[in-house]
Amino acid sequence: MRNVGDLLKLFGKDSQGSVLPDLSVPHRLAILYLMVPLIIWLVGWFQWWFGILAAALLILSLWQALSGSWRVSPRFATLALLFLAALWIMTTAAGGVFDFHNFDWVKHRLLFLEVARDDWPTRLATYLETPAFLRFYLGYYMVPGLIGRLLGLAALNWAVPVWTWCGVSLILVLFTRGTSGWKMYAAALICIFFSGMDIVRIALIDGLHWFEFFFDLRGWPRVDFGLRGLWGGTMGLALDYWSNMRSLMWVPQHFIAGMLYALLLIHLQHHARFLMVSGVVLATSIFWSPLIAIGLLPLVAALLVSNGIRPFVSWQNLLIAIPLAGLLTVYLFSGAVGCLPYGWIWEIYGNVWGKLPRVLPVIYLTDFLLIAVLIALLRPELLRDRFFVACLPALLILPLYYFGKWNDLLIRGTIPSLSLLSFFVASTIANQSFEETRRGWRLAALIGLVALMAIGAVTPLFDLVRANNDHRFDRFRYEEMNSGTSILQVLDAEFHNQYAAYNVPARLRSLLRNADYDSRTLERGELIVMSNFDVYLNKRRLVYIKETCERAEQNARFFLHTYPLNADALPGRLHDTLDFDFVAYGWWADGKCLAIRDLPRYTIGRITTGQFDSGPNTDYWIGSYYSEPYKDRLVKEAGSPLLSAGFTVYRRGNSLLYEKNPCEATDLEARFLLHVTPVDTRDLWDKDSQLTYDVFDFAFSDFGDRKSERCLAIVEIPDYPIKEIKTGQFSNDRSLLWVTTISLDESD
Repeated sequence: MRNVGDLLKLFGKDSQGSVLPDLSVPHRLAILYLMVPLIIWLVGWFQWWFGILAAALLILSLWQALSGSWRVSPRFATLALLFLAALWIMTTAAGGVFDFHNFDWVKHRLLFLEVARDDWPTRLATYLETPAFLRFYLGYYMVPGLIGRLLGLAALNWAVPVWTWCGVSLILVLFTRGTSGWKMYAAALICIFFSGMDIVRIALIDGLHWFEFFFDLRGWPRVDFGLRGLWGGTMGLALDYWSNMRSLMWVPQHFIAGMLYALLLIHLQHHARFLMVSGVVLATSIFWSPLIAIGLLPLVAALLVSNGIRPFVSWQNLLIAIPLAGLLTVYLFSGAVGCLPYGWIWEIYGNVWGKLPRVLPVIYLTDFLLIAVLIALLRPELLRDRFFVACLPALLILPLYYFGKWNDLLIRGTIPSLSLLSFFVASTIANQSFEETRRGWRLAALIGLVALMAIGAVTPLFDLVRANNDHRFDRFRYEEMNSGTSILQVLDAEFHNQYAAYNVPARLRSLLRNADYDSRTLERGELIVMSNFDVYLNKRRLVYIKETCERAEQNARFFLHTYPLNADALPGRLHDTLDFDFVAYGWWADGKCLAIRDLPRYTIGRITTGQFDSGPNTDYWIGSYYSEPYKDRLVKEAGSPLLSAGFTVYRRGNSLLYEKNPCEATDLEARFLLHVTPVDTRDLWDKDSQLTYDVFDFAFSDFGDRKSERCLAIVEIPDYPIKEIKTGQFSNDRSLLWVTTISLDESD
């Protein structure tokens, strides 16, 4: 009876009552490594009754897979692998010898900090008052985050590298399992330096002239050396398979999980204890990386084909794995706005048919096809290995579908397949018999495979060089980070919905701890425009906020021009045009609209921004901001005033300056008359108007502000030749306090 059989399996026996063999200690440690972060998340993120119950069921479902003797006999070979793993991470990432300062590690550090410093579930500091929970695949971050939470932020300085070292050590131990002596070290080196032949691809597509070797001692004791030009060979298409070295260096949260899941599947593909909990183990991959979970699908299909359905029919897979996968999917994806680019590569790039036929074959051949062919020649039995065959579809198909700003699905989703391909390379080289390889064609194939590995190793060696070149001999300290820093401050707005969950479904939200507490709010900065959207200036960032916003307003389009204080910052032009669509830099949360746009790095003199008119229900607005040094320069360059009557009026080019110093707070409520008469009435902007002048009446608050008891408004006037300007100030009852007509007559 199936029910009896499943009950027996719970106690470590098969349906006939025979004791099932134990998993090896490294395999059990790998499963624990992947599962412990999820258990911490369930207990820490959810209401106590739900979190403890879910964690208890998860532990119970894994009990039989993890049971058995934990006694191990230390071997020198194992210690050597542990040392090699430490050397690997210390020279690439995770707070090692080279503190790698790439953007991904800025993000990783902030995520560790977010998890470690705040109440759980982690709330993010946002520009809105709407509660925002941290929404991200946190498998890599939970254990160090918990340690930092319990022992203080300084503990992250050692918890992050130790946790990374544990994962990388398990990878090397499992990767070299079944080998010994020189074969073990050769397999470990293949794991570390496995890569496609990027240098050949670039040479074939871009030409050898694209390379530049360099060696620079001027920054001693920091030495710059390496190879420029190793990012190319795709004719502008984001098509690249990352080496193991590069993946560990930039995205360890993807790499460690992808390698461990792939190695568990290939090692335990027929192990009864693993198969009956495989659904639970694989569901956890969503928590580590949804992109890795997608990349595992061909390997899961191979596992099913190899064993049939029956070994997987267990209470663990049916009652735990399916709800767990659903919970993780809902939490990670509910309420997320699909603003990241996605689609077939020809939809993203338009007409690429002139490039793809040239680029794809070269990429396929240099990155994996030649390797696969040589492996099949040396070990023809692998053509019947379903895992070997399953590697190829993912590597062939994923380049055709684009997802993410940098085509993340390709460079992350192929990690499991590339991991197995490197595993097959190592096992092929290690299992070659000396007698067999004496034959000419087999020896040539083996030499060719080793040569491919040597040429491919240029890429990881180059990555090691980059880590050294990036190093500044300054140790990163988590406790020295600004306590007010949020992950959202360093991300472009298009990424915010990957990290901030504003619209968690009510039923799921009711299960979270402290689900109704207020969000931490970031400083918005100075309010520079009040209109349909309020615009705030926060250092080098503009924040556009509308407190009551319909979803339809996500179609809004904005114009943004930035003028530098120093004209030399933009030789040949007056300003930068940074026009943008709301959907690219903003998101909608609980009836509020928020968009964030980063500004150029030069010193800003003036900002002009507004909203394009997109329909009858959308207001057209425009606003300007002038920095204080820019205002002072405008007044100085304007020379003598046109008039002095309450406010002193200057003209500089196409700008009128209204200044009062000192001024009162009530002056901010002033309203002004402004009529501009052109020399030629055909220049009037409204050709249907019966007037002979353009009307630019304005409120001071729309174009000016008060700083240090000085009021200054700056209004743009047309650039056509002007005959006269009539201006004045209205009183509260709409009468005129003063009015003056200034004759200019700019006719030639």
